[in-house]
Amino acid sequence: MLFVSPDNSAASVMAEALMKSLGGDGIRAFSAGRQPGPGVHLLAVEVLKSRRLWREDLQPKSYQRFLDGDSPRMDFIIVIGERWPDGLPSSWPGNPRVMQWHITEPSEGGPESTTRLTFKKALMELETRIRLFILILEKDATKSLAA
Repeated sequence: MLFVSPDNSAASVMAEALMKSLGGDGIRAFSAGRQPGPGVHLLAVEVLKSRRLWREDLQPKSYQRFLDGDSPRMDFIIVIGERWPDGLPSSWPGNPRVMQWHITEPSEGGPESTTRLTFKKALMELETRIRLFILILEKDATKSLAA
């Protein structure tokens, strides 16, 4: 599963961390962006650490690395945020399902307390979606086994 955002410095990294924590061994999670930022946003690191989700391997990276022939195959590409990233490929190796999750954009601007709240709200929204997504995947797997 690949979570994509324009700069891969906040929401998509938070989604990757949540999925790695909640998804269990059966789900591999990655995140990437079109133009990766220089590092994970400090407030994203802060909210992830507050939930014990921070991992040192969470770093911005380009989605180009997931288009190579030797890259991990994805079943799902999930675009995070209100805007579809410019230049996002229309086809990916393995023909994964591509979808978009509209969530609160963690953003700067305004008082620090408001900015911090947008990061916390984004993490909560992502956690809700990821928990639901995992339930659906588990239900589909159970149906497949029963058939």
